[in-house]
Order: sequence, then C-alpha cells, then structure tokens
Amino acid sequence: MARKRAVKTDKKAKKAKTQGCPEDIRWISVTDPRLAVRGLAWLKENSGRFCRLPLRAEGAVREIVWNLAQSPASVRLAFRCDATAMAARVARDAPEQAPSSGRSRPALYCGLPGRMRPWATFVPNLTIPSSEHELFAEVPRKVREFR
Repeated sequence: MARKRAVKTDKKAKKAKTQGCPEDIRWISVTDPRLAVRGLAWLKENSGRFCRLPLRAEGAVREIVWNLAQSPASVRLAFRCDATAMAARVARDAPEQAPSSGRSRPALYCGLPGRMRPWATFVPNLTIPSSEHELFAEVPRKVREFR
C-alpha cells in the first residue's frame, strides 16, 4: 500500500506523519460538547454521522441528492486546547461520491477568525474504512484556537 504524504504548513508544527499515531493519544468524538461543529445541522439527530441531510431523508430525496449529502466538504470543527500533539481519525461508511477534484482534504487551522493560519493538512486514504493521521507533535504547551 502506498504511503500518503502529509503536508506541513507551519514552521512550529513538527513534521506530520500519516502512519503510527502515538499509543497514548486520547480520541474525542465529533459529538463531544468541547467541539463546536459547523456545517452539519443534523449531526446530533444523525448520531454523529457526517451527513448533510437527516438520515430520515434517505429514500425521500433523489439518489443523486442523497449521495451528494454524504460528502463532509466544508464541515468545520472549532475548539480550544493546549495539546502538544494532535491526530485525526477519518472513518467512512460509504464510497467517496465527489470527483477527485472535490474530495475532502481535512485541514487544521490555528488562530481566531481573520487571523487563522494553516498548521497541517492530509489526504485520507479512501480505500480503507478508517485511517489515522498525526497533525503535529512536540509543540510547546499553550492554549490555542483551532478550526
């Protein structure tokens, strides 16, 4: 299997790895109240599933509309933390519907709106159900705003 390369976009962030996240990492669900989720109006109703429509709409809308609603593009998580390392787990339960030019490429930004700067981005492996990606490691402990 080919290894994907994560892109480091901030000098303070150490080189990101796409394989082998630390064993002691604490995973937090997107439904955790410490995270503010933007762009998924039915997240709670959908039990944390990234779908742009309520799950009850399946079968009530055209198939093409339903398939497009499965794309999490432009979803944003906002949170504050003092982590010295961070990773992301990307899981999917359906094949990617968007064309390769519009596929989701998760990115981590640090700072307040209007002053945000990119810290890391990666291309998830969409050929497997779940993959983990280290976003940064060994940065000084400091409370930061992430988007």
